[in-house]
Amino acid sequence: MKKLLTLTFAMILAFVLVACGGGATAESIEIKASARSVKIGRTIQLTANVKPEKAAQEVTWASDKQDIATVDASGKVTGVKAGKAVITVTSVENPAVSAKITISVSNNNDLDFGEYTIRIAYSPGVEYELDPRMTNYPAEYKVSPTRKFAAQAWEQVEEKYNCKIVVEGYPTTDYWERFNYILEQGKNNTTYFDIYWIPTNQISKTSSALIKMDDLYAAYGNGSMSQNDVLARTYKNALYGWSYTSGSITSDDPVIGVNYNLLKRIGMDGDKEPAKLFMEDKWHISEFVAWCKEAQTLLNGLSTGEEDKYYVISGRLSYWLRDLARTSNVPLADPITRKIQITDPKVVDLANMLKELFDAGCVDPANQVDGKVETWNAQHALLNTGSAYFVDYYNRWKADLWGEGDDTLYGFVPWPYGEDQTYETAKWATYTQDCFVMPKAITEKIANAEATSEDVTIENIFKVWYECYALAQQLMKDDPNYDKDASDRIVAQGKWDTDASVTAWLYIQNNLKTKGLFDPIKELRLNNGDGEEWEKFSAGYIIPSLKYTEETDYVAAVTPAIANLEQTFAEKYN
Repeated sequence: MKKLLTLTFAMILAFVLVACGGGATAESIEIKASARSVKIGRTIQLTANVKPEKAAQEVTWASDKQDIATVDASGKVTGVKAGKAVITVTSVENPAVSAKITISVSNNNDLDFGEYTIRIAYSPGVEYELDPRMTNYPAEYKVSPTRKFAAQAWEQVEEKYNCKIVVEGYPTTDYWERFNYILEQGKNNTTYFDIYWIPTNQISKTSSALIKMDDLYAAYGNGSMSQNDVLARTYKNALYGWSYTSGSITSDDPVIGVNYNLLKRIGMDGDKEPAKLFMEDKWHISEFVAWCKEAQTLLNGLSTGEEDKYYVISGRLSYWLRDLARTSNVPLADPITRKIQITDPKVVDLANMLKELFDAGCVDPANQVDGKVETWNAQHALLNTGSAYFVDYYNRWKADLWGEGDDTLYGFVPWPYGEDQTYETAKWATYTQDCFVMPKAITEKIANAEATSEDVTIENIFKVWYECYALAQQLMKDDPNYDKDASDRIVAQGKWDTDASVTAWLYIQNNLKTKGLFDPIKELRLNNGDGEEWEKFSAGYIIPSLKYTEETDYVAAVTPAIANLEQTFAEKYN
């Protein structure tokens, strides 16, 4: 009898321990959801984990708005009508412990991302350039009047699709390493980001890790890109990138910068300012040559000796030749015909023109590039070629490069054009641009994401991201107080310091969609020592002291580069 009582007591004790979860008391509840949104008439599953693990797992479920969403005893939620409902789960063992989750219910034809976060990778430290809602930009940052419309659009899109859009810096501050990061993520079939912001000249390098966008753009891009935009984002007959900035000069588009301080010093401002001459259709190649020679004569009067020379033209000579060719409607690498045209008769004439200017003492022989052009930095050069973003950039053409405060004055002039062109018919050179791309691994990211929605797909992410830009444009048009011309002028005035420069800049900007001429020659990198064969041979022809070639004929000088250029062109663009 004693043994029987002992056994019975042990069984009762075991039952109590099981029922009470081994004696542990519920402290918290974690909710896992198959999605945070549900369509009307559809279901999603919620699961509760009571903590600690040894606590009793029995729970009850309740909805605060059963007319919007119901929940049964197993945690299955059913959508009833559009709206949001708060689902509460409560511990049976300890009713003081509960947890809540908000579930959104949408019509069957509406997209609902279930609070999914769309993450965009951008340059670290300057995320505010892309995210219009960020306010942590430096005092000298030129805030566009259109920024408020973009911010409104992002907010409305987030509300409409129940998502978050976040711009974050790449995990590396090294510019070139970010592209290796994209490749490494692709190899591992993983990604933290949904969208990358990259220059188009890196598409060929990273394409193996990227999604082809042809169908997405055809379905939702709404023709927002010009033919040149599409070509710049195409690699081996597939579209990999997209942007909504078509029709405006992008950060990497080539420009001629003018040292307006030096221009005034030699008395060639006013009626002889290059931008003014351009808008008066007095900037043909022959007029440009005459202008350079006149300016050089005046600059020579400032020189005090061999160590103190002044030049009209500075920068890399092959860049001058390349961009002059494009305003003569001759892309050196034609993306339509797939031909290399570095020996086209017009290009030969331009090379000889630059050689003529070199022989006249107008050209800085250093052949330097970007922010390393010593004569430009020292105010000993009148013109320099670079990218639009160089202006007022901290390590390129600094805001105080030639003096404190407002002493540094930057002017702008479009490229001279051929004798058979006018400023209205000449093409504007475009090459490397920035664009959005999407990683292949996003499929895996979506599949592994918790608390998301069946609406989160590659297609819908693209659609939502596009709508941010399309809606911003619509908000601008609908605002009776918005003046596009005035807004564009304010932005241009933040970049260029003369009225003529601003006018010329706006003319090009407003006509780029129809006047742009894409030339991928820059993407055809050919290793020959420390530079490109064509760049070296063409510059060496113009400036013999560079000793890149012994040829005294331009065609003979650059011909050795043609075979490699054609091969690389075929490999990159098929």
